[in-house]
Amino acid sequence: MGRNSSPKNLSVTVILAAAIGGLMAIMLIIVQLIHFTANEKNTAELLVDQARSITTDIELGIRHQLDSTEQILASVSTEMVEAEGLISDSRLEDLFSGALLSHGRMGSLNFFNMDYRPYGMVINDKGRPEVSPIANHKHLARENPDIQRIINVCRQEEGAVWHQPEFFQTESFLVATHPVFHQDKYMGCLAATIEVRSLSALMERLGERFEATLFILRGEERVLAHKTLTDTHHKQNTDTPLVHLNEIDDSVLQQIWQTEQVHEEFSVLAEEGIHVHLTRNDDEKPYLFLTKELINYGDEILTVGAWFPWETFSTQIMRLFWSFISGVVLLIVGVALAVLMGKRIAKPIKETAQAAAKISHLSLDDVEPLPGSRFSELNDQAMAFNSMLTGLKAFGHYVPSKLVDRLIQEDVALSEVSQERELTVIFTDIAGFTSQSEQLPASDVADFLNHHFELLGSAVDAENGTIDKYIGDALMAFWGAPERMDDAPIRACRAALAINRALEIDNQHRVKQGLEPVQIRIGVHTGSVVVGNIGSQGRINYTIVGDTVNASQRLESTGREFALPDAAATILISEETRQQLKEQFVTEALGEVKVKGRDKAMVVYRLISERS
Repeated sequence: MGRNSSPKNLSVTVILAAAIGGLMAIMLIIVQLIHFTANEKNTAELLVDQARSITTDIELGIRHQLDSTEQILASVSTEMVEAEGLISDSRLEDLFSGALLSHGRMGSLNFFNMDYRPYGMVINDKGRPEVSPIANHKHLARENPDIQRIINVCRQEEGAVWHQPEFFQTESFLVATHPVFHQDKYMGCLAATIEVRSLSALMERLGERFEATLFILRGEERVLAHKTLTDTHHKQNTDTPLVHLNEIDDSVLQQIWQTEQVHEEFSVLAEEGIHVHLTRNDDEKPYLFLTKELINYGDEILTVGAWFPWETFSTQIMRLFWSFISGVVLLIVGVALAVLMGKRIAKPIKETAQAAAKISHLSLDDVEPLPGSRFSELNDQAMAFNSMLTGLKAFGHYVPSKLVDRLIQEDVALSEVSQERELTVIFTDIAGFTSQSEQLPASDVADFLNHHFELLGSAVDAENGTIDKYIGDALMAFWGAPERMDDAPIRACRAALAINRALEIDNQHRVKQGLEPVQIRIGVHTGSVVVGNIGSQGRINYTIVGDTVNASQRLESTGREFALPDAAATILISEETRQQLKEQFVTEALGEVKVKGRDKAMVVYRLISERS
């Protein structure tokens, strides 16, 4: 074969015809020899897969919170020292604040130096980090034996250590510590806390998904997390930070150690550390328990698990196709031939299908070009596919891929008629940007806007909002289309508050760099709009039009009258939006305001925060 000659291609049509003909011949023989019958399928076969999935999801959820705490402690303990020693308190404040915000569920981060001088940051009721009250109690560590015990254990370790839960004021906490060293010299102890009730909230959310009751036990007698413990239990106190198993409001969980064996097919799960057993409540009804033990999170084993009524898994489905030995042998031969002949054909087809599935979600960066094939039809298919992929990647940078993916999921066609729908719209605008940009080079203006819109876009995307367009330094987004949302005003307000938080953090970095902080105005309004595909035949945008759009933009402009000097974002919402917030947010009434372009005054409120 010459260097430039191509391999001889085979016709997939011929191969498929031979394969199908052979399989049909085999199946005809099987049909003549086998009598079809129905058989009850063992429920344990389904339970094995479900038990593995449920237990794994619970374990991953818990490990995510606890392991990420260890990782943050290790990272912070390294970053809080420099060549001369410990960094300053002001830098500690920035470092601790960033760590708390990145974790999301950590309650506090504290440091005790060799003199037992405490310094720390906590998450306040508004979800923002602030200096911990312990910073004002110089003798706290010396006077508190629990803190001294934790510090002494920390000093003897080289990495993160989990301690027994502690109760402080009205909350129970998990405590993890990590020693801080400077050139092999022990400088102090870094401690993080996680609210126990946050783990219970996780159990409640996962339990709703699996339609089960989820729990975490510490040892055999103490309940660390349970859906009934999302608020502090009346039995929790300094002496007993965790509720005893017999005091939990769950009579089924109290019987967890009264076990009965289940089918031997569950033994495969035991090899993976997953234990399955039955227990009976006072009503003698059977309940199924799935449990798994987690170690390295303190001196006692954590047992994570779930329980279900047994009848949840007792539904019977039919088992298909059993036959005489000759029928089984013929069936195996037929399957083997189908596999041998179809495997080579199926591989490129499967690769194409997988790549096409990624393209359907516009995940173009994850798609690799398809290799060539010895089958001529498949080789032509691969070449055509690769050409299409190259073209898609070329203009993919200019297409709002997330919006297109959502339109596909909602089955919105290009020819679909626009419709009237109630949406919530937000408008943002940077205060004084025009005058500031005139003093900057064009490249700096572009870099600034790209960074600014990245902050805003992340907040909108996090609440499943749709970014409509960028207008200079302004952003327009909406909620309620293409997918319908019952909580569109709530999502929009959360996004606005998230933008404010992101700007506050970003402004801290700008000030350190000697730059002016950025202040923006945000208008939020809820009302009827026309939404759909609008434009010419050659260029169509999925967008919205109507008075609601104008009203939200006017609200944003009205923010000039109510801007606070130190506020990163002035957020004004309309009466129509506030009525749908269900007292979930803290607002300030600003009265009726006459806005440009509207005959009737609007009742305006300042959005302050979301209630915890």
